[in-house]
Amino acid sequence: MRELLVAYLKTLSLGTIGVSDELPWAKDGDPLYIKNYKKIYVDRPLITQDSVINTLAGSSIVNQTTAVTAYLTVDAKNQPSNLTQVISDLIAARGEIQTANQHSRTCGVTQEYQGDALVITFDYNFIELLT
Repeated sequence: MRELLVAYLKTLSLGTIGVSDELPWAKDGDPLYIKNYKKIYVDRPLITQDSVINTLAGSSIVNQTTAVTAYLTVDAKNQPSNLTQVISDLIAARGEIQTANQHSRTCGVTQEYQGDALVITFDYNFIELLT
């Protein structure tokens, strides 16, 4: 899922904002997205399963959620002029990443200030029904 998201984000016209192939963390654990402004970093997916239906025969139906987090940091005082459009485009990316059994694709956005930096976090959740 991470690879699909990174590939799609690279097709967008984001102006001065780039998309990194790297994970958002340095070897020492420091977040790269804090050091490198105007660069989108996408983390590894986290996969969880929740049982929907269990049968006496031992089969089951589960919702499998693949959660992927992306980060974008910009200078809080000198934000790119297209930042609102970039945020909208990144939210809309949830609809472009599809697998056969997906029934839900969501994206939550949070923003926080860290010193002079505005860190925008995109939490994508892709839920599919598996038998």
